Amino acid sequence: MNSTNGSVNPNGAQHVQATGPHHSAAINGHDTRQVDEAPVLDGTLDENDIKITIGLELHGRSTELVNLTLDRVVFEAAEGRNRWQLLQGVQNTINELRRATAYKLKKKGINEDTPSASEASDFPDELRIHEPPPVNGSSL
Repeated sequence: MNSTNGSVNPNGAQHVQATGPHHSAAINGHDTRQVDEAPVLDGTLDENDIKITIGLELHGRSTELVNLTLDRVVFEAAEGRNRWQLLQGVQNTINELRRATAYKLKKKGINEDTPSASEASDFPDELRIHEPPPVNGSSL
């Protein structure tokens, strides 16, 4: 008896196992697939470490002024309780990048007075990196 609803296989039909991301390779109700681990992006880091890499390139039409890349590793930053250390690391890296850029521009002969406190405070609050609250009454 032939059926088109899939309940009876016609003569000579072969069983084909479905494969792909939505099909399970189960045998007797047990999934035999192995769990794929996330690819390792940086083998020098431990499991909860986070590496910050910030780069800056300044150039004119025919002159390269600054080409910097700064790296910093924040240990155990992937743990939620250490989020403030990650943000502090980002802020410190940006500050180092700013100082290094000013130094390189000065060496190239491009000098500008430092912005006044009012000019430096013109950034919207959402663009500022806030300091973590003091721990036990002391600042970091």
